[in-house]
Amino acid sequence: MNQGSLPSSPTVSDPFNNGVDIPVAQVLEMPDVQLEETPSRSVQYFNETIIIAQVDGIVDEQFEATPTVHPGHMVASSLTGEQKLRDKLIIIIVSITSLVVIAMNILFRSTDKETISSAPTLHPSAFLFPSNSPSNPTISPTTTLTPWKIISPQEGFYSQSDGISFPFSVSLSYDGNKLAILHRNGIVSWEKINSNEWVQYGTDITPEKLIVDSNLSWEKIIDKDLISTDITLSSDGRKILWNIHYSKGDGSTEGLAVLYRFSNAGSMANKWTRISEVFQMDTKVGNPEYQSSVAFARVSADSFFYPDDNVFPQWGVVSKLSFDQSWDESAYLSPSIDLSDTGFGSSSSISGEGNVVAISSPFSSRTLDGLHEGKVQIFSIRRNSLWELKGSELWGTFINNNFGIVSLSSSGNEVAVGTPNVGRGRPGQVWVYRYSDSLSDWVGIEYFEGNSPSEYFGQMISLAPDGNAVAIAAPRGGRVCVYKEDLSDFAKRWSLQGRCIDLKQDKDIDPWKDNYLDFSISLSANANSLTVGIPSQKRLGISGDVKVYEFLPR
Repeated sequence: MNQGSLPSSPTVSDPFNNGVDIPVAQVLEMPDVQLEETPSRSVQYFNETIIIAQVDGIVDEQFEATPTVHPGHMVASSLTGEQKLRDKLIIIIVSITSLVVIAMNILFRSTDKETISSAPTLHPSAFLFPSNSPSNPTISPTTTLTPWKIISPQEGFYSQSDGISFPFSVSLSYDGNKLAILHRNGIVSWEKINSNEWVQYGTDITPEKLIVDSNLSWEKIIDKDLISTDITLSSDGRKILWNIHYSKGDGSTEGLAVLYRFSNAGSMANKWTRISEVFQMDTKVGNPEYQSSVAFARVSADSFFYPDDNVFPQWGVVSKLSFDQSWDESAYLSPSIDLSDTGFGSSSSISGEGNVVAISSPFSSRTLDGLHEGKVQIFSIRRNSLWELKGSELWGTFINNNFGIVSLSSSGNEVAVGTPNVGRGRPGQVWVYRYSDSLSDWVGIEYFEGNSPSEYFGQMISLAPDGNAVAIAAPRGGRVCVYKEDLSDFAKRWSLQGRCIDLKQDKDIDPWKDNYLDFSISLSANANSLTVGIPSQKRLGISGDVKVYEFLPR
């Protein structure tokens, strides 16, 4: 399987072949070998055989059993005995490069107070020379970054002082000019009318419009039985899908979904009206640790996806709105059969037109050993109206990676996959893949890693609808970072879009220890507008809030 390369990784010069650079990157393709054999093999980097290397060990993880090298692994490798000179020269070159980078860091820090050096790692990679201790070296020179500007109202969109985490969910339209906020008392929508002025957009949508069963109590669901609840705006900001999942008290769970449309004509002017029946999902959906299980097609704005685990094998269901306001279950997507609990559908995402779906199974294992690397399957619909896998399955890289927080682009040709690596003692990670028509497979185009395990980097991700930028939250660290692809660059490198947004007011405490999963983020299509839903900081007595940020290049 092609797990992808890192085209922007650094290189070192090949002293035996003038003018040729040796890429420093992940293994792209390699025959399966046992590490205890420490064989010399032709290792593929960037689809080119560049060196005869001896595999010494996997950098990513220390396995209890003898592991097998797979594509995508970071490996420590050494050169064969005939290439000692090359080995020494590479070490010298990299050492000099490291000294230069350190000197640049010191220089920049002393000359510019706005210099940022704490952003998550962009390009972890494996060196091609021996190392006493495996590592994830990076070359990320310090740069001066433009800050994001807050354009939300100074008085806020909504405030409350009862200590309840607010908001539950936020969503931006593609152009970033319309915003929907789900809070304790329902949904409120806003529209930007100039650079920093917002007005309410349509009437409030109250919980009574979702809770239609007289036996249900909204207050009881919110205070006791809530599992998850989310909203998603359509691309033009004129429709909202609201879904909620809760415990019924008898050990079973239930989900509800309903669609609203903004009307601005006649007696219905400036109002949100329900245009669908309330769809009941008698299935186990909604896992707040993996964002939303329910995904809304934001361009067609007439269909959504949810996983159904009440059948065997498990199904993914695409429901489409009918002319009579009912929901027609128009498609069933079947994952590979697994007798264990894989967490199928813990996170899902759907393309703008509803013709591509990404589904995660974060507890899946490659083998029967139950390593829980996690996987993502992506399905697309063909001309014969049948759904099939689009490219290969995407897998995590080590034990308990729980790979599987997903976000698709509007076209369905890019996907971001994250994992905070909770409990692993290592920083969170986010991968970005792009579908290659020539290879009929997914190719890894970028990889990001957090600064520390405690910040939960990658817990929330939002891939821009255009597919060339991603917002990543580290909720325990109180930071949100946006990375964007440079389309003018031949290598199409990704870099920070402005500074990482720092939301913490007190660096010495952990204000979101108990409610970090209540963060939510939403990125506009051009990645110049970002909304962050910030839960309350109970230990500081600070209510929750919503901030909208705009990036204005200098």
